[in-house]
Amino acid sequence: MRSAGSNEAAENLIAIAYSVGADRYSRRFLTRGKRVECLLATLTLGHLRDHASWDALVLQTMAADNATSIHAFQALVQIDATAAAQQLTPLMLARNDWAIAHIAGILQPAHAAFMLPLLEAADEIRAAHLVRALRLIEALQLPLSHAAILKLLDKDNETDIIIAALRIASDASLLPYIRPHLQHPDWRVRGQAAKVIGRIGEHPDVNRLIPLLADAEWWVRYRAAQSLVGIPFLSMTEIELLRNNLSDRFARDMLSQAIAERQTL
Repeated sequence: MRSAGSNEAAENLIAIAYSVGADRYSRRFLTRGKRVECLLATLTLGHLRDHASWDALVLQTMAADNATSIHAFQALVQIDATAAAQQLTPLMLARNDWAIAHIAGILQPAHAAFMLPLLEAADEIRAAHLVRALRLIEALQLPLSHAAILKLLDKDNETDIIIAALRIASDASLLPYIRPHLQHPDWRVRGQAAKVIGRIGEHPDVNRLIPLLADAEWWVRYRAAQSLVGIPFLSMTEIELLRNNLSDRFARDMLSQAIAERQTL
């Protein structure tokens, strides 16, 4: 959070920039300049919070060029986050070429403005770009309701939706709806479910993770081993005893690897 002094300094710099015509030059380069000039103008107009360039910047968000479009989006968020959220959330979710991590970085200072549009997008199972909305909710740590997560965890949903919901799940009350996914036919779901159990699981879940150490998919075995080693209520002595009692060689090897990784931390 910026201090009052830093905010005042920023406002003074913006006032100086306007006094020397930086806004006019930047708007001219935005629409008539070469690519590099356009990008520089976009960054400048965002820092200046130049409302007069709003429509031109919105047009730039639709450009095929990734850098041009996402920097225009960033500038609009800087100018008016609330208006950007209302007008541009559908475009933001539709632009698969905009990396989730990049968008999350842009939205972080203004995440409150985007909370409602993102949560509304996540509330409709059949909504387009639902998974991207869920990934942003995860990145921004927005509070998705218990009821919404339950709906997303339904076994009949698409695999990517279930995985995105599992990534968000952080409440032990969801365990009865997470555990069945340890037997999901898609290994990616099994692996993600094992990872979640490692975060929020209870004592009985140890016996649910052990069979996954012998899963046909390497990543599922690895996630199960990581979860067993990382569960806070199991001591290293108990984990080593568990490993020594495993009859499956691959399961022993995987748990040994997870133990070794933990001991190097």
